[in-house]
Amino acid sequence: MFVVDLEPAAERSRQDVHGDIYALISTIAEPTTVVVERDEGEVRLYDVTLAVVPEQTVFAKGHGHLVRFRVAAA
Repeated sequence: MFVVDLEPAAERSRQDVHGDIYALISTIAEPTTVVVERDEGEVRLYDVTLAVVPEQTVFAKGHGHLVRFRVAAA
């Protein structure tokens, strides 16, 4: 798992930050991308599962990654 800690600029609202995170996720998205959001104390977690199945790649096997964005409260 790759963990990224982020702290939004003070002028960003929670809704702005939410949109920013999804824009960021779109830059790394695979054909199958699942996002699970949850709060953990003062941090908003975005667990992003990225996957490619064999039919979607030139490789013999599929592959996947897990990225966690930890975003400080806006």
